[in-house]
Amino acid sequence: MVNGRKKTILYIFAFMLTLLLLNFQPLIAYADSDGNGYLGDVIEEDLRQKSKVHLGGFQVGFLLDVKGVVVAGFNEVDTAVGHAKLKSELACGDVVKYVNGREVESANDITVALDNQIEPTTLIVFSRSGKNHICYVEPLVERVSGAFRLGLCVREEIGGIGTVTYVTQDGRFGALGHSGNGKLVSSDVEGGTVYRCKINGVEKGRKGHAGSISGSIDKSEKIGVIEKSNEFGIYGKLSKWQ
Repeated sequence: MVNGRKKTILYIFAFMLTLLLLNFQPLIAYADSDGNGYLGDVIEEDLRQKSKVHLGGFQVGFLLDVKGVVVAGFNEVDTAVGHAKLKSELACGDVVKYVNGREVESANDITVALDNQIEPTTLIVFSRSGKNHICYVEPLVERVSGAFRLGLCVREEIGGIGTVTYVTQDGRFGALGHSGNGKLVSSDVEGGTVYRCKINGVEKGRKGHAGSISGSIDKSEKIGVIEKSNEFGIYGKLSKWQ
């Protein structure tokens, strides 16, 4: 009686094992008469699927995080002798990284550095086309408060709307021709975010004039991250794109 039960258990175990092997047949390596391995074909097909690239053509919103702040313009400061603008080597597109030794991550960091300044000159470290530069400037003195001011208009992030060129099977994308800012290089950027966007209008390109897209970025719907930006384009990974 005991032997009969053991045989029954063995039969059941053998049956279940057979089913298991049949269900996971792609994972079993065997060779046919020509020596071709089935598992090798499965792996090759898996790699082929992962290496597929899909053409993009859809628009998204890009916001690049900058290591510092980008100079966007120069404002006049109300001084005791009238309105004046800062005289310096700085130009639009430069990335301000340090003011008086203080690391700059926002416009407020510049204000704090100037409020703590004692000397009549301000030391600024900035980046242009990937190269760091140092300049000394004489800050403007605001007439009402008497505080030092540079009158810089800066941006903590830059971006806009662009077209995704391609997406790989695992979501990695490239938006060729988009660099965010012509003077920025990869060393100026520390990542960024990709959002969905709303297109308001499209201007077709014509001879001697490039086309353009106008729209708005929907910051409520993040769909990916930016990993690199250079003179060729923007690259990263999308979590939603299909």
